[in-house]
Amino acid sequence: MNYLQKGFTLIEVIIVVGIIGIVIAGSTRIYTFTVAERQLDKEADGLMNILQRAKDRTVARDVSSLPGCTNFVGYSVFIQSSGAFEERILCDLTSTTLDQHSLTNVVFNSLSPSPMQLTFTYPYGSLDTITRVIQIKSARINKCITITVPQLGPINMSDTFPC
Repeated sequence: MNYLQKGFTLIEVIIVVGIIGIVIAGSTRIYTFTVAERQLDKEADGLMNILQRAKDRTVARDVSSLPGCTNFVGYSVFIQSSGAFEERILCDLTSTTLDQHSLTNVVFNSLSPSPMQLTFTYPYGSLDTITRVIQIKSARINKCITITVPQLGPINMSDTFPC
């Protein structure tokens, strides 16, 4: 009996489905890792921008957010280990909160001192204390980014590294 084979055997179908499953599983893991790394970058970049904005507003002596300010000191960012941080203006011997933020997908990694207040003083936007280092961590992928805030000079952000 001589007949033509039409279709695929059950073993061929199972092998192809298995290969597709392995490729999808690998792709999903890579995608999840990439998304978590981008979230870490986004959060670190957002915090760095807020710190830079506080510094720039201090140098510009921007008191528009608090009309009637007569004794301007500067701007500060108050950071809590819970992931919350606030932008504040220091004027007339008081600290007024301007905006509140919170980390959503990452955490501060061993914040020291905790809580940390970074105060930029007029006229140079210099940090009121020594250089501060802030480390942000994504627990999902065990990666960190470090933000370095020197007493004078630009604020720097490191590349992602294992922590």
